[in-house]
Amino acid sequence: MTSAIPRLRFCTRALALTAILSAACGGSGDAVVDSGPEGGNVDGSVVGDAQVDGGGGDGCRQGFVLLEGVGCEVILESLSVSEGMLTPAFDPAVDTYDVFVPTTVENLTLTATTAPGVLLSIHGLPIASGVPSGSIDLLTGETVVPITLTLGSRMRAVLVRVHRDGSYLKQVPFDMVGVQAKAGYGPLSADGNVVAIGAPQFKFDGMAANSGAVFIYRKASDGQWYPDGVLLDPAAKANDRFGSSVAVRGNTLVVGAPGKFAAGNWGGAVLVFEHDTIQWNYETTIVPLKSAAGQDAIFGGQFGQSVALDGTTIAVGAPRYPTPGDAANRSGAAYLYVKSGGAWSFQQRLRPSSTVGAQVGESVALHGDDLAVGAPGVRPDVIGKAYAYHRTGAVWDLERTLDASQGAQLEDGTAGFGSSVAVSNGYLAVGEPWRSRIEGRLDGIVYMYRRDAATSDVWNFFQKMLPSNPLNETEVLFGSAVFLRDKDLLIGAPSQNVSGLEEAGLVYRYELRATAWTPVETFRSFAPDAQDHFGAFVAATDDDVVATAPNEDAKGQNAFQNIFLSANYGAGYVFERP
Repeated sequence: MTSAIPRLRFCTRALALTAILSAACGGSGDAVVDSGPEGGNVDGSVVGDAQVDGGGGDGCRQGFVLLEGVGCEVILESLSVSEGMLTPAFDPAVDTYDVFVPTTVENLTLTATTAPGVLLSIHGLPIASGVPSGSIDLLTGETVVPITLTLGSRMRAVLVRVHRDGSYLKQVPFDMVGVQAKAGYGPLSADGNVVAIGAPQFKFDGMAANSGAVFIYRKASDGQWYPDGVLLDPAAKANDRFGSSVAVRGNTLVVGAPGKFAAGNWGGAVLVFEHDTIQWNYETTIVPLKSAAGQDAIFGGQFGQSVALDGTTIAVGAPRYPTPGDAANRSGAAYLYVKSGGAWSFQQRLRPSSTVGAQVGESVALHGDDLAVGAPGVRPDVIGKAYAYHRTGAVWDLERTLDASQGAQLEDGTAGFGSSVAVSNGYLAVGEPWRSRIEGRLDGIVYMYRRDAATSDVWNFFQKMLPSNPLNETEVLFGSAVFLRDKDLLIGAPSQNVSGLEEAGLVYRYELRATAWTPVETFRSFAPDAQDHFGAFVAATDDDVVATAPNEDAKGQNAFQNIFLSANYGAGYVFERP
């Protein structure tokens, strides 16, 4: 039985023959015998003849024209690395990637997934789709790892260039002298040679539960970090949560205590400390007094949940501040204070939204006369917003309301846009850790905005940063913390899996290179473990990257820590640039 010669497109000869004969011979499923090309190539095609042996001497022959390779694609479906992250993010159409790792990373593995029928090799060795490669040793500098995909007569090469540059070489865990289990050790700020880490659930000997503390570390002339004291609220009470937020600049340290009883109720407070040549000294307590214009000390307002400090200006978030005259509507607010003549005084209260549960002030960030305020609970979709303010003279004016629609990402559902904010030198970053790019996954996104160069008073969407999530983890929470200084951007992903350990946590570092923020490396804790949440808080100085893991167990990383045996002490790490 012979029918008209078909002209079909298939990626391999075997698939073509099977399909042709199945159609011509009724899909007998018997063996296919290819008698070879007849007539040679015709316009890049292969002309031939094939036969199915139906058994019992009966057979079915069918001529064919196989348009070999026409319309065929050698598809790479996914690619991931065990260290660092792919730049750009994986795209099936991209053939060259860069990965940046510190010199402490000596090897890595790659995992590639291909379409059915594609033969795969990584670094010259054949391997099955979806299986991690063997360990690949890295050179100092650049190591090129080739990935080869073969489908029939077609071949595709993908290159992964691993840069082992050692920009941050040394990882040092802080000596956690006196830290307690489940103390909430983690809220973080750093400046120069000083790092301050809050522990809002800390209970000092003889003091009430959850009164809180702040641990200070200082970098000495030998380059080592040493404990430099523990700060307490001089009028501490139970549930003050002193240390829920911290901000240090120069010789000034600001500490939030959002549960503190002050001004006649539990509205919260901020305490200010100053450093002399020897130690930190308590200076004053800031409370939103009812008697001051535009201020209201309201029960449960959580004044001090977030703080920011730059020069002689303090920004304070009170995310449960109620709308005046409507105590049930806790939309939130942000407060500004300035120091003049040696005293801190109220400057302005900001209430950009009166929406119930907006959480205005859940996050705040300051740089000069620029202020960013996050409101991750804006209704009705719980999408969240952020607000960009600029100060002219003594007045803060709203320049723009930011949301995820400016990054073409707005959709229904809890996303937490504004959970974290950072601003520096004409750039403003907003974290949206609960964003789901795929249903059921909380990947998270960070949005970058840039001040318009022409008008200088408009913030425009500039770039969107995404986590590397090759294993499709259900929670990454990329953007739970952001830090921005000059050309450095840090992003915390405290629920990202590390080496198979669920929610161990990771920190991403980006640099502003030419016209884009480029991912350059990732950081992990000294000894990662499940549920550590490393990267819940991030900060940096000119020379160091600092991150905390609030749930890390005491593992005895050094002589000061080996006495702690209980879970969830928390830990802080500094990564030093050589």
